[in-house]
Amino acid sequence: MGVRIAQRILDRRGQRGTFTDLRQVADVSLVGRERFTEIVTTLSGARVPKERQEPSDDLLREIRELREQVRSLQAAVNPRLPCARFGNSRSSARR
Repeated sequence: MGVRIAQRILDRRGQRGTFTDLRQVADVSLVGRERFTEIVTTLSGARVPKERQEPSDDLLREIRELREQVRSLQAAVNPRLPCARFGNSRSSARR
């Protein structure tokens, strides 16, 4: 954090007294989302969560393979019951 932002935070605290809520820090002029996150993580020692990433092709392939194994096991346990498809409300018997 730069000197100007730090001074703005101190000025706001001087005007309104001690901060009682983190939102009061976020409301300081020029303290945007990223800077606010930086301030909070620096003061608290918390780690910033990584942004959500899309699953890789390898992971999707593994999920498909596992789903197929589950269907095979379900069919082996009770061959009379239609196996429900994952992510699809229709059973395979209706296809």
